[in-house]
Amino acid sequence: MKSKKTRLKLKRNTRVIIIVIALIVFAVSSTNVFSQIFDKKQIKMEQEVYNYMNEYNLDYIVNIKDNKFIEEESLPKDKNYVSDLVDDLDMDFKYKYIPSIQSKIKYDYKIDAQISASYSDDGHLYEVWNKTYNIKQVENQESNKDIMIDEKINVDFAKYHEEVKEFRQEMGMALEAKLFIKLTVNTLTKINEKEIPNMYVSDFSISLGEKMSKVEGKTTDSNKQVITDEVTIETRQPAILVLSIIMLGASIYAFYFVRNKTYTAYNIRNEFKLELNKILKSCQDRIVVVKNKVDVVESDVIEVKDFVELIKLSEELFKPILYWSPGEEIEEAIFYVISNKIAYRFILK
Repeated sequence: MKSKKTRLKLKRNTRVIIIVIALIVFAVSSTNVFSQIFDKKQIKMEQEVYNYMNEYNLDYIVNIKDNKFIEEESLPKDKNYVSDLVDDLDMDFKYKYIPSIQSKIKYDYKIDAQISASYSDDGHLYEVWNKTYNIKQVENQESNKDIMIDEKINVDFAKYHEEVKEFRQEMGMALEAKLFIKLTVNTLTKINEKEIPNMYVSDFSISLGEKMSKVEGKTTDSNKQVITDEVTIETRQPAILVLSIIMLGASIYAFYFVRNKTYTAYNIRNEFKLELNKILKSCQDRIVVVKNKVDVVESDVIEVKDFVELIKLSEELFKPILYWSPGEEIEEAIFYVISNKIAYRFILK
């Protein structure tokens, strides 16, 4: 074992703190190293791979028949109208399909006018008549980016209105009828070998067969759809592995350093220490510390039983008190007053 003189002196509490910290660092870093090397390196999780927006806008005006009551030839949207005075509707459908990434997209769309008539009985409505007229149909279209549809159509409201009135008269039924004008868009694309279908149907209706026509539904709409897929995530992180190895090495070195480069400095509060400290503090202006043991071979040595007597001798002879100690391992302190080859010596043990 190396001599204590070549090692660093540390208090017991300091050594304990270093060891505890080293143990914690060793445990955490070794666990991280093990998990980064041997644990499962990949996990599967749901992650967004694609998203798209359906954006829709409808603008229209209501054209009025020649009559003596209303001077305007057309009325703006989102109003209530006298059914028998309405001729037709000029409608402008705008639609956009906005994908998050470019891909080959197949699509088709159509615009339908659909009459839906219901009969009321016992407080419930029962659909008794449904008829669809196709106004526009486009098929087998392709795009590699956004899809944009802009269709202007004319809807013969008067024809559908008269048809409902005729059905009601011939059947003798009180009906509630609506004319639905629907833009239906179907898209299909493929992301990561997975087909992504989409159908968008607009929402607009106007009542038929009544004295007043009421408009319902949305003229603007926007909705986002998110597509997720199971993806494999790499969990191994080289930076954490390198840092963990460094911390592991540091904790091992801390053990080595405390074990081989330091020794415990015990703080022993005994009679010797107390008395020595008392002497050194009370006479610090008179005591001279010497590194080597005082050579008194050629002097007469007189043992002094009390340190107070040594102080008196120092004052009377005008000599300093020399102090030497063999070291912390031996609890002994020797004090001298030397004059005319006489050495007055006090030994504290």
